[in-house]
Amino acid sequence: MATSKKVITRVDWEKKLNDVKVRKEDMNKLVMNFLVTEGFVDAAKKFRLESDTEQNSRDRSCDHH
Repeated sequence: MATSKKVITRVDWEKKLNDVKVRKEDMNKLVMNFLVTEGFVDAAKKFRLESDTEQNSRDRSCDHH
């Protein structure tokens, strides 16, 4: 069985991206998650204070360093 992939043009892709609205809180959580999982503990601590972003339970390891 052959499966066909839908091809999307760059213009269509950019239109779709422009229609997506990301809340600031969600972006901050994403940044916090990245900093913690990549080991940037000091940066995560500073980011948490500056952005007033709550850590989720998985990211609490940054408190122990």
